[in-house]
Amino acid sequence: MPTFNAFSVGGIRVRIDQSWFIAFILFSWTLSAVYFPFQVPDYPKYTYWLAGSLSALAFFGCVLLHELTHCIVARRLGIPVRRITLFIFGGVSEMEQMQPAGARPEFLTTIAGPLASMGLGALFLSLAVLATGVVSRIVVEMLRYMYTSTSCLLYSKVFINPETLTRAPSARCPLPEGEGAKHATIGLFWSDACLASAAGSTNTTTW
Repeated sequence: MPTFNAFSVGGIRVRIDQSWFIAFILFSWTLSAVYFPFQVPDYPKYTYWLAGSLSALAFFGCVLLHELTHCIVARRLGIPVRRITLFIFGGVSEMEQMQPAGARPEFLTTIAGPLASMGLGALFLSLAVLATGVVSRIVVEMLRYMYTSTSCLLYSKVFINPETLTRAPSARCPLPEGEGAKHATIGLFWSDACLASAAGSTNTTTW
């Protein structure tokens, strides 16, 4: 599907593939029609749709931050960055072809994204704990959902795709084009599967 330049962050171009809108609609619908009504019943429908849409945007924001962290660290280590593309399976960062930068730069570039996801997960968990009993239940559930989603993203990148820790920057960027897409697809497919399991149990999985 065609892509277009959406914006840039710190000189890093961010492109959005048209398939991203399919993912956003599916995420929003699943959260609004299934997840939030199951977890926190008795709210008006428009509240579920607002919560679902905002949570879907926040999830892809976390994916973008994950990729941006890879790119920012890579640039500081002298690795040229081409762009980030958001698509139906999440996001992929692309870097210029170059000779291996050495074990240390490769490791730092690769580990940056999972560390960012870990930090986001800790932030959302802390906010959810602090907000319990203070704000409405659906706001707390949104924070808990974001904690679960970032945790699953971290799990998929580190444990389901262990080559993430050993292949960078080549693993982050398409060597051919399809190679980078394959890594992003596998990671986010398992994130979605983990989130589907979390939605099936009320409170045990999210903490």
